[in-house]
Amino acid sequence: MKPRAGIALLALGVAGAVAAPRSSIAQDTGRVQVPVGRAARGGGRQGLSRPFAGEGRQGRAGDLTDRQLAVREIRQRMDQRIRNQLQLNPQQFRSLKQTEQKYNRQRTDVNLAERQTRQSLIAAMNDTGPRDQAKIAQYIDALTQSQRKKADLVEAEQKELSIFLTPMQRAQLLGLRENLQKLLQQLNQRMPAAPPSAAGAKRDTTPLGR
Repeated sequence: MKPRAGIALLALGVAGAVAAPRSSIAQDTGRVQVPVGRAARGGGRQGLSRPFAGEGRQGRAGDLTDRQLAVREIRQRMDQRIRNQLQLNPQQFRSLKQTEQKYNRQRTDVNLAERQTRQSLIAAMNDTGPRDQAKIAQYIDALTQSQRKKADLVEAEQKELSIFLTPMQRAQLLGLRENLQKLLQQLNQRMPAAPPSAAGAKRDTTPLGR
C-alpha cells in the first residue's frame, strides 16, 4: 500500500475481533483517498490526494466542493464496508439507513442547540457589566440537559437497531462508526470548511458527524 493512502484508510477497518482481514480491507477501501484542497496544500501536495475530475473546481452536482465530494465518497465507501462486514441483506441495510437518518436529524438539532447555548454562556460570562448569575445557571442546566438528550438518543437508537441487527452486528457497527468519525476529523483538518468569499459564496457546511 502506498504511504499516501495510509490516512484515508485509517477509518475503514476495525481493530481487534471485529476487524476484517487485511486483504479484505484493502479490497474494499483501497481506492478511498482524501483530496486535498488548494488552500490546504500550501506550497505542495501534502497528505492524501485523489484525482477527482472536478478537483479545484465546483463539483458536477452544482455547488459541491472538493471537501463535500470527499465526505460523500468516504460515506459511500463506509456504507459498502458496513454492508460487507455486517453481512446485511437489502432489507437490513434499508432499515439501518432509515434509523441512522432518523437519529442523525435529532442529534443535529441537539448539537445545534448546544452550540448556541455555549455561545450564549460565553457571552454572559464575558459581560463587562454585572453578570446575570441566574442566566448563567440556566445555560449550565441547558448544557446538562443536552448531554442527557444525547445519551437518550444513543439508548433509543440501539434499541431500534436491536430489532434487525444482532449484538455482534451492533458492536461491529459501533467500531466502524468510531473509525469513520476519526477519518472525517482528519479530513476536516486537511480540508476545513471554507468561509464565504467576498463574492458572497455560501459557506461549506457539510456535516462531518455520523
